[in-house]
Amino acid sequence: RHGQVDRATANYREALQANPETVRPAIELGALLERHGDRAGAAAALQIALDRGGPAALAERIQALRAAKPEAERP
Repeated sequence: RHGQVDRATANYREALQANPETVRPAIELGALLERHGDRAGAAAALQIALDRGGPAALAERIQALRAAKPEAERP
């Protein structure tokens, strides 16, 4: 399973480099990284989507990721 996540991450990153105008790979990468606990990586990917003209709703998602506490820090 870890290998699948690594391959998917690499594929999304390649798509971002190959298609600098697209937003979708950044959104998908952000979602993948968030699901696997990488909030900083998810926020960075979603920031790319926002910088590329993605919907303003991404700004809210980035804020939520940055503000969220890891499960270990939750009461």
